[in-house]
Amino acid sequence: MMSIEAAALFLLALIGPCAYAAWSDLNRMTIPNGVVLICLAIFVALGPFLLPVNDYLWRFVPALVVLAAGFLLNLTGQFGAGDAKFAAALVLFVDPVDHFTVLWIYALLALVSVALVFAVKRLAPRFAEASGYKSLQDRRTFPLGLPLALTILVYLALVIRHQWLIGG
Repeated sequence: MMSIEAAALFLLALIGPCAYAAWSDLNRMTIPNGVVLICLAIFVALGPFLLPVNDYLWRFVPALVVLAAGFLLNLTGQFGAGDAKFAAALVLFVDPVDHFTVLWIYALLALVSVALVFAVKRLAPRFAEASGYKSLQDRRTFPLGLPLALTILVYLALVIRHQWLIGG
């Protein structure tokens, strides 16, 4: 289990890049490579000091699996390449025992995000058109960067809460 200190530092370091990725995906339907590289750099820079070495190194395996799965989904047109890279970078911050839990958090936040985005598209079409946000103007696409960014932030906040409750 990740320590409260590790989760808190990762959370603080990821707030900015995740907020920018979510906004960029809502606005332009792209997640810049620079944001993905910043998330990767945060993990590479802080991870060795906050996690046991074995745990730190093994977290790259699921990241490669997520990257490969994301690119396969991208080839079928179901997932953006930026979303695949962003998801792979973010999974580095997830404790391997929590992968299934994070999938549930993502599913819930994706449903809420879809409902909100499509509600704006339907209930306020003039706002959607005037906003200039590509995600609100295109009826066929959805910005997955929003629920991805929210998922890692909620997950780390839950880890902090859990560790605080158990005195960790």
